[in-house]
Amino acid sequence: MSRTFSTPATAARPAAVTIASILMLVVAVSNIAFILFPNSSNDVPTTAVVFGFILGLAGLPVTFGLWRCHRWAMIATVVISVINVLSSAGGIIDGPSTLVVVAATASAIVSAVTIVLVLTHDARESYV
Repeated sequence: MSRTFSTPATAARPAAVTIASILMLVVAVSNIAFILFPNSSNDVPTTAVVFGFILGLAGLPVTFGLWRCHRWAMIATVVISVINVLSSAGGIIDGPSTLVVVAATASAIVSAVTIVLVLTHDARESYV
C-alpha cells in the first residue's frame, strides 16, 4: 500500500498574493517594531501598543501561510487586516503627534490594500 502525495494544483503564486504577503509582513514587522522603540510611543496608550504587538506576532505565521497560498491564511489575513484598520482609526482621528497620525494612516491604507489583494479573483483561485 503506497500513498502518493500530490503537489497543490497551483503552479505559480499570483502577483496579488505575492504583494499581499509582502504588505502583510511589513505591517506585522512594523507593529512589532513599534513596541521596541519607546520614544515613538509617547502618549500612545499602553493597551494600543500591546494590542499592536500581538497583531504583529499573529501576522508572522499568517504571512507565511499566505505566501504558500493557504485558504486559512487568506481568512486570517482579512481578519487581522480589518482589526488593524479599525485599531488604526484612533491614531488617525486623535493621534498624539503627527508621526503617530501618519503611521496609523499608512497602516490602515496598507491593511486595506492587503484585503483587496487577497480577495481578487486570481488570488481566490490559488488558495488550497
